[in-house]
Amino acid sequence: MDLMTLLVVGSGGALGTMARFAATQAVVWWLGGNFPYATMNINIVGSFLMGMLTQAASEVWSPSVPLLSFFKIGVLGGFTTFSSFSLDAVNLMNEGDWIGFTAYVSGSVVASIGGLVAGMMTVDFLFP
Repeated sequence: MDLMTLLVVGSGGALGTMARFAATQAVVWWLGGNFPYATMNINIVGSFLMGMLTQAASEVWSPSVPLLSFFKIGVLGGFTTFSSFSLDAVNLMNEGDWIGFTAYVSGSVVASIGGLVAGMMTVDFLFP
């Protein structure tokens, strides 16, 4: 790994983190903060975007390794919040909210995988 790649990924991570913060604030303002809607939606959107980016890079676009690293590792790595997801899940569990815990964990995982596949399918549809 060279310094330039590290700086490229770090720059993308900063942008992704700022986007995550802004999205979290918007969702909490819109839906409230009693349930971790923001984290769940960020993971789903991030997975969808990762699916689109991965599929596009393999079928219709030939980005350089640094550019792909900027988006996949940097921006989307900074944007998605799986560590926050884990903390939210444990908090729901610790509060004894087993229905919320089950809905949150299963909904996040299933919908994120679905988002990734939907992103890939979107690229295939747009660029047959």
